[in-house]
Amino acid sequence: MERSRSSWFWRALSWPGAVWLLVLFVGPLVLMLAIALSQTDIVGRPLLGSWSLTSFGQLFQPHVLPILGRTLIYALTIVGVCLVLGYAVAYTVSRYGGRAKNLLLLLLMLPWLVDYLIRIYALLQLLSSEG
Repeated sequence: MERSRSSWFWRALSWPGAVWLLVLFVGPLVLMLAIALSQTDIVGRPLLGSWSLTSFGQLFQPHVLPILGRTLIYALTIVGVCLVLGYAVAYTVSRYGGRAKNLLLLLLMLPWLVDYLIRIYALLQLLSSEG
């Protein structure tokens, strides 16, 4: 009996995160797909409700194909480099980190934390009375 209460409690705590994930991640993806599949009016605004694949047909125009190919090559190259570097760093930290493993992980995450801190200070300046 006690186990089912505890299980229910932890499931209930996960709902706000799941809702935020749906609203802030899945919602924009669905909206972007709906806009990509919709027809446009004379000005270029999407008409949601009238579906068409004409926008995807423009990807295969002769003047767009080199750009699309170059973009895919760049994306695959970056993914490969990130996988190789990420795996090498993770392997090195996990294998040879020893006592300094937590410090090494902190040093790896520090640039993202500094970026977040700079954004907070920028927002404070923008939202202040003199901003």
